[in-house]
Amino acid sequence: MSLRMLVARGSLVGLAGWVALAFGCASVIGADDYKVAGGGTGTGATTGTGGPSAFEQQCIDFADFACAANTKCAVSTNDIQPSDAAAFASACKTAIEDEIPCASVKAIGGSVATCKSDYQAESCTTFDPSSGLPLPASCMGLFLK
Repeated sequence: MSLRMLVARGSLVGLAGWVALAFGCASVIGADDYKVAGGGTGTGATTGTGGPSAFEQQCIDFADFACAANTKCAVSTNDIQPSDAAAFASACKTAIEDEIPCASVKAIGGSVATCKSDYQAESCTTFDPSSGLPLPASCMGLFLK
């Protein structure tokens, strides 16, 4: 394994750490009715096919989105080689899932669309190999458990 890949894997620990900031804790009253910031409510029920809840799926989608953005930046800043991009993205996703299980998300505390938009606006010049892209304020406390 190349030194760059070892550095990239090490940076995933930091990456998982900042993603942890996106996940807040909330007291949930009632087993099936979760308050969603902004006035909406949702049951968090599964899709009926044994799939993830709507909240869990939004978390999974955000993890995929964040890992793709960080992988793109890691390649463009030459922190990893293009040939290592798939392994980096996979390791990123695993690190996030290990740190914050999306299955534990019971509510959304903001706008996922705003978070993604703000996150996408981050330039790769702000990418730090030890911690990834900075997490915008709109992403803080987004996923509640």
